[in-house]
Amino acid sequence: MTGKDSYDNLSQHQLALWQELQDLVNGESVVFSIRGVELTLTMKLTFPADMSAHWSAFKVGGGGKKDTDCVCGRCNVPYSHLGRVFTSYTVKPGDTLQKIADMHDIDVAELRIINPAGDDVYERALSCLDYEYHCEGNHTRPEDCKCYTSPRNVPVEKLKDDQDILAAPARQQRRGDFYLRVHKVHAMDRQLPPEALLQVAHERCPFCMEHCVQRVVECFLRHLQSKVINEAPPSKSRSRATHDDQKAAVDRLNQAFYNHGCSYR
Repeated sequence: MTGKDSYDNLSQHQLALWQELQDLVNGESVVFSIRGVELTLTMKLTFPADMSAHWSAFKVGGGGKKDTDCVCGRCNVPYSHLGRVFTSYTVKPGDTLQKIADMHDIDVAELRIINPAGDDVYERALSCLDYEYHCEGNHTRPEDCKCYTSPRNVPVEKLKDDQDILAAPARQQRRGDFYLRVHKVHAMDRQLPPEALLQVAHERCPFCMEHCVQRVVECFLRHLQSKVINEAPPSKSRSRATHDDQKAAVDRLNQAFYNHGCSYR
């Protein structure tokens, strides 16, 4: 078995191995002997979430050509949603900043960071990653859409961590819903097909920290590069940017990365 092995190879030559592994995953004990003493051990196996061969064993993830295809072997995020970093949360009666942060498994300081004042330079940067938009142009891919209209209207800088958001005087004076920006959480435990060589819950398939950080950073950088390409300004009074205009914009972005010590291309 190699890290890039295919489903056909794994199923044709290793079915007995996968059945034994499935039995261990299901809790079957292993009996062995050490210096004549017989011992029984139950093992808890984990499997890399970022190895191509394991995507093959699960028969999901790591492939697909349509924007609606799921990219991951463990969650339900499609390719078209990979850049959706944030979404909007509708504040409910009794909600506090601390309660909402706990609900999304983040520190309340993080919730404040991603909800800066509307005229803040960080707000302009964060709004570029707001992909839970109400698209008015029937765009199927986030990079094709500029309908960034995620609602966010709670001035968190005026609230204490444990203060009831809707009970604050400023909230009581206006009607309508109140929203906060929160991290997008995609549904986990993608259903595996019956022919999968292993049936394993997603908690048993962790990413190594190096690959986890690498994937997050790469997704972010590719998103920035996509925005630069799609929003490149046209030159010479043209109405639309040409390929050369887009390449020049990407070259400027790459040079900025290089100037800051990043060799990403």
